[in-house]
This record gives sequence, C-alpha cells and structure tokens, in this order.
Amino acid sequence: MTKPTPGPWRVDRAGADPTRVYSDRGGERWVAECPPAGGTDPSEAHANARLIAAAPALLAACRTAYARLNRFGEHETIAHGGEGTLRGILWAAIAEAEGEDG
Repeated sequence: MTKPTPGPWRVDRAGADPTRVYSDRGGERWVAECPPAGGTDPSEAHANARLIAAAPALLAACRTAYARLNRFGEHETIAHGGEGTLRGILWAAIAEAEGEDG
C-alpha cells in the first residue's frame, strides 16, 4: 500500500488560497485542493480543506484510542447508529483511512 504524505497538514492560511492543504514535512508539499463547486458557498470549501488538513491528527487519535481500548478493555458497548462497539467503529475508520477492507 502506498503511504500518504506525512503529516501534519495545514490549510494555506497565508491568504493565497484557503482551499489548499499542504504538508511541511520534507519541504512544502501540496496535498489537496477543495475548490468550491459551482454555486457552493466558498466557506464550505474552506471547511472541507480544514477537515482534510486534520486527517493525519484524526487518524493518530483513532489509532491511540483503539490501542488503549485493546490494552485496558472496553467496559461498555457504545452504539453508533444502532450497531457496533467503540472499538469496532474506530477500527472501521482506521481501515477506511488506510485503504483496507477491515
């Protein structure tokens, strides 16, 4: 599996283009762009860029939570949409982010 561009990622806050996402690891790299779709509010494109920029940190948080649940045990089932445990939800998110079938 191909690895993603190393994080952390950031939105171009210098004002040039707040819809572009960059990584500063190994020199500045352009990771993604979220241009507004026709007729879409530009603030939606900016929010999408912020979400993409947060992806490496969100994945790391999921991995940490999953590892801690495995280490200390999950003492209660937490429903998500009527299905699954917190551990299962986290594993599904990690697998999707890493391009695995789970």
